[in-house]
Amino acid sequence: MGIRVEILLTDEAVEPKSVRATPYLPGLVLHRAPDCSPGASLMNVTHSRSGLAVLTHVDPGQLAEVKAVLSGVSWTGLPEDFCGSDAHWAAVENAMSIAKRSKSQELRIAHDLEGGRRQPASGSRWGARRDVVTPLFCIEAKTTVSDRYAVQEKDLVYLTRQANTRGRVPAYIVEVAGREEVVLLPYYEVDRETLEALQVRDVACYTKKSFSVTEDLAVAAVDGAAVAVSFASGKWLAFGYANFRKYARVFPSESSSAADD
Repeated sequence: MGIRVEILLTDEAVEPKSVRATPYLPGLVLHRAPDCSPGASLMNVTHSRSGLAVLTHVDPGQLAEVKAVLSGVSWTGLPEDFCGSDAHWAAVENAMSIAKRSKSQELRIAHDLEGGRRQPASGSRWGARRDVVTPLFCIEAKTTVSDRYAVQEKDLVYLTRQANTRGRVPAYIVEVAGREEVVLLPYYEVDRETLEALQVRDVACYTKKSFSVTEDLAVAAVDGAAVAVSFASGKWLAFGYANFRKYARVFPSESSSAADD
């Protein structure tokens, strides 16, 4: 349904435009970018009381992490309360860097893997799900400047369901601290030779619903360390991105379908 919000299209005093928006954070709303083509799905984050744009042209797939960054400061006041605030400017700059970094990660992964392609709107559109797909893999890609990222079991289950319906293997890739990447694959998909080449240790997550990919794990994964993560729903192998690329090149094609989405 949404609410009607008056937005300013320029910094000058012009007639505001009424758009339909949805609440995003206290003081902020989310709406389709008004200057995009009809088929685009990029979004603007706008200050609801003034109509000032806080962020523009945000990919829907990045909204959750952008929201986490912007929530670190209050947006419920008037523009004069935050326009001169270093904390607010830092939040906006960090949110903008997320958008650039996420797209760069997806494009790089698509380039690294044979037949890879980045999905429209980071896979947020119906019928174009997940961030990157290849003839063999269905990939969810996440990136954070933090030194850890919590991978939710429910997200792995959902990714697996989507990949399996398309005859592909699910892969969950996390870049932490803006540098190193860890890949989670279903344990049963990894061949014995690959497992023997890795330094695998076991971690049980039966009593919780998430697993934290830390900077220390990511750095260790570069040198061949790996973690077997056991959830109630199944077991996953977390290992380095470079080793995943080697593995992807020799992955048996008969285990996945190359049919298009």
